[in-house]
This record gives sequence, C-alpha cells and structure tokens, in this order.
Amino acid sequence: ALSDSSVACGFFCTEKCGRPYVTPEVYAEDRIVGGQRALPGSWPWQVAIHRRGGRHYCGGALITRRHVLTAAHCVWNRKSIDILVYVGSHMRILRKGAQRSLAVAEICSHPKYRRKDHSENRTEIAILTLREDVNFSETVLPVCLPSFNEILPVGSTVFITGWGRMANGRKSDWLKQAAITVLDPEACENITGVPVCPDVFCGGHAHGSSCYGDSGGPVVHKINGTWTIHGVISGGPNVCGDDTEPLYFTKISHYVNDFILPFVTSDNRPRALCAPTQA
Repeated sequence: ALSDSSVACGFFCTEKCGRPYVTPEVYAEDRIVGGQRALPGSWPWQVAIHRRGGRHYCGGALITRRHVLTAAHCVWNRKSIDILVYVGSHMRILRKGAQRSLAVAEICSHPKYRRKDHSENRTEIAILTLREDVNFSETVLPVCLPSFNEILPVGSTVFITGWGRMANGRKSDWLKQAAITVLDPEACENITGVPVCPDVFCGGHAHGSSCYGDSGGPVVHKINGTWTIHGVISGGPNVCGDDTEPLYFTKISHYVNDFILPFVTSDNRPRALCAPTQA
C-alpha cells in the first residue's frame, strides 16, 4: 500500500487535492490586461522557485507533500542545492512568516528534454523532490493530476498564475491570474509557424498572458468544484502581453503514466527516468 507521505494526496487522495479553502475569483471574460490580482490563498498549489540567496525566477505546482511540477528549462543545468521552493506565497517579495522555504533534494527533468529543442516546447517538464514533507494548510495544498491522455476540448477556459513581468516590464508584486482559452492546434501553427506536438497544447490570451518569470507555473481547469493541472507554462510570445500570439503549454496528461506517477510513487525508480544532470 502507498503511504500518505510517499504519494501524499496529489493524485490518489482526490478529496484533498484541487479544492482551495479560498475560492478563486475567476472570470472567463476577465478584461484586465495582464490578468488580475489573485485572492491570497486561492491557488494553494502555486510555488515560487528562487535562486538560493536570490530572487524568484520561475513558478511550479505542488502535486504531493514532497513533489513540485515545473518546466524543464527552469531547472536545466542547475544543482538542487542552488534553488529554494517557497510554498504559501502571495507576495513576490518575501515577508517573514507569510511563506515557507524548502530545500530541494533532487531535480528530475524528463529524459527526452534537450535545451536546444526549447523553441518547440518539447518535453518541457521536470519534477522537484523536496527535502522534507510539506504541511498542508489553508494556503498550501496540492493540485490534482489529470488522467492519462485526458484532453481539454477546444474552447475550454483554463487559468494561469504567476508573478511574471507585466506590460510595463516590471514584475508583479502579487500573485496574478489570467483566463486562457484552449485553441485548435492548427490555428496556433498558422500564427506562429511552430508545430503543436502531441505533448503540447496552446491557448489564446486576449485579456492576460504569461511573461518572463511565469515559466513553470500551472495551467489549471475546474470541473465539479475540483481544479486539475493540465499544463505547465512553457512558452509564449516574444512581446510581453502580445495577444496576437498564442501561449504554449506542456500537456501534463501526456506524462502522467510514464513519467510523473513512476517518479512520485517509487523509491526504486530506474535512473533512465530522469535526464542526465548536464546535457
């Protein structure tokens, strides 16, 4: 049997994942350029990834008491000792007692990820193992994982969250959110010329987009009161807030069975499950 601490309620204990104590204020028709400020505690799986002794540079999502999903390029060629994960954060600038920092024990990027393929957003997924279990609370909870190859219909509304740069070039001081519409892959290819591979989906963002600093953050969808992570922010337009170009997201359901679950449920996983540290 799987212990509570080994898998710890991201995927298996569905009554504990994807249900914030604070209900997010979400509006699919949100017209605030660059998204809107999130309610504190309304996205309790959101984490901030910091350089140790430095600033926030990427986002991620808590999926168990000890595992965080993020984008591979956020942690590529970085040592686990060089980064810290903050849970329970709302403000980008750290406030004493408002959030908790956790050391990282292991970084596992997908074995097929190569930095040179970043332009096509391929296999842009990594899992961070924390050195200790997170204590769940009103502001710290995991998000649910989708079933294998679960597909969001075109036209679905998803939400992205992060502290990325705004249209004025400054990073947001508060966690922000934006509504995104899932687009037809062909439409995205026609606009960008970049193929939408099976492990990627794309979305439009007329009223808010992700920017530098949002990479690795979650893309979530709500069904029957429960939020599921369907994507990781992996790429977007060259110009911050450019609503003419779609955003690209790593499709989480593509990786559930062959990467995420084998990693978070096994202490004796094959070494080939993770990319070499340097490549």
